[in-house]
Amino acid sequence: MGQDVLLQVVIAEHCSGCDEAARLYQRLREARPHVAIELIDLTVTPELKPDAVVAVPSYVINGRLAFAGNPRWEDLVERLGAAEGMVSSPGRPLQVYGTRWCGDCWRSKRLLDRAGVPYEWIDIDQNRDAARYVMKVNGGLRRVPTVVFPDGSVLVEPSDVELAEKVGFW
Repeated sequence: MGQDVLLQVVIAEHCSGCDEAARLYQRLREARPHVAIELIDLTVTPELKPDAVVAVPSYVINGRLAFAGNPRWEDLVERLGAAEGMVSSPGRPLQVYGTRWCGDCWRSKRLLDRAGVPYEWIDIDQNRDAARYVMKVNGGLRRVPTVVFPDGSVLVEPSDVELAEKVGFW
């Protein structure tokens, strides 16, 4: 799925933000096992410093500086998703239509969070237009979660396996 991506997380000793960078690195390895991710400690291996790095911590995606300093988790996974070709455009993320009381909705949200996939949550109990859209897509029924992907494809009440396969998490 998507392009091959190399993320390099660059840290060094005595760096105030590098402990957080190491935590983000570990979280990314768990959330995106299909992405090549390297942790480069310049204190140990200064010769591995990517040319794009001017400060630590830094995040380099495919040789280009993505972040100098620690980004928010959401920004990092969005940038990775764009690099992988998973997000068709920054203006249209994956959309999850659901309700706060729906256990399947929470399950799907947890899976997407673990996978590091950015998404827009739309509560159909709070948004009448969204509720009408869900009913239109589902033959007049309020079936949730209804997950709409950037390419326009839709999964309705997906199992964890279906959703994980669609976003490339398994």
